[in-house]
Amino acid sequence: MSEKVRYRLLPRGPFHFGERGVGMEATGIALRADSFFAALCLALRELHGVEWLEQAFLSSFPTVKHEARPPFRLTSLFPVVGDVFFLPRPLVRLRWPDRETELQLRKKTKAAYVSQQVFDHLVAGWDLDERVLPADDAEAERFFIQGIWLSRDEYDRVRHFRDHRGQVRFWKAEEAPRVTVDRRSTASAYYLTGRLVFHRGQGGDGEQGAGLYFLIEWLDGGGEMRQRVEAGLHALGDSGIGGERSAGYGQFQLVVESDDLTLPSVDGTPYFTTLALYYPRPDEVESEGGVLGPSASYDLLLRRGWMSSPDSNRLRRKLVRMLAEGAVLHTLPERDGYGALADATPEIFDPERNGRGHKVYRYGLAFPVGVAPEAMEDRPKGGAP
Repeated sequence: MSEKVRYRLLPRGPFHFGERGVGMEATGIALRADSFFAALCLALRELHGVEWLEQAFLSSFPTVKHEARPPFRLTSLFPVVGDVFFLPRPLVRLRWPDRETELQLRKKTKAAYVSQQVFDHLVAGWDLDERVLPADDAEAERFFIQGIWLSRDEYDRVRHFRDHRGQVRFWKAEEAPRVTVDRRSTASAYYLTGRLVFHRGQGGDGEQGAGLYFLIEWLDGGGEMRQRVEAGLHALGDSGIGGERSAGYGQFQLVVESDDLTLPSVDGTPYFTTLALYYPRPDEVESEGGVLGPSASYDLLLRRGWMSSPDSNRLRRKLVRMLAEGAVLHTLPERDGYGALADATPEIFDPERNGRGHKVYRYGLAFPVGVAPEAMEDRPKGGAP
């Protein structure tokens, strides 16, 4: 029997998340599942050894060449502010009340993240109404804050998060000065790097402040695997996630919470959206009846970069194409899960080719959430009950 568990990351300092289109001088506001899974693998290797990591942990996940029922599925890391949790905006058809409102707000409603109430509204295919849209321009700042789309009720629960100027803000992305020193010449070089600082609430219901969270669905209860993985997650809190860890960035306190996010089930629905990057297996996309069939809506991401391993440095991982969070895809009959680990091993480091090195994977299992058919159709359905 599966169990969903929510894990909250309480920041101990700043974070740095470099993503596509984000250089060292800037930072994103979240961390994708494949990067987080890679960091977790390094922590598990240190705690339990390389043999356990490869033979007991990684071998339990499906790949293109290997079928398996994974021990869990996880989401990417998303922002949380007090008790308001944010999710990736699903790529559904928006049901506008009128043309004038659409022209006025179409750009703002392309926010990368939405609150749970807005998320529920969108995946159900309901008309956009006063609960999720402002009545006029003056009210828009209550619904759209720092690339986040809030509902009317949820704004009242986070409005006490303010910056030094009194504006409602959840985090601050800024540039931090750094200096590197050449080991041979001792010459110094000055540069700037991004820094993401989450705000604390000023009274109200936000005692835990703003931070990050993710979900894990333990497919068979977890057992010993869950104990080992959670030990690795706690270890990550001390070592940090993201970039600039040598400067103390990315450290957090892990809090295990009951999952009270009521996400729609995939059972019986023709569509699903994913809360993690998704690397489809060939049999999931090859036919017209696959996940990418008519009406599917998705963004493709090119995942690349340098591998991090105690056994080698400065090797570039193979490029992998993945579907981004928020993609809306067709469900497949009698399918319990979607996606696989993507093999990103550099050829020079592939043990199957030269007998040295180890496999390098990108996490690509979808975290599916049900989407109503009305959310992907042109005909109007009517407002939420």
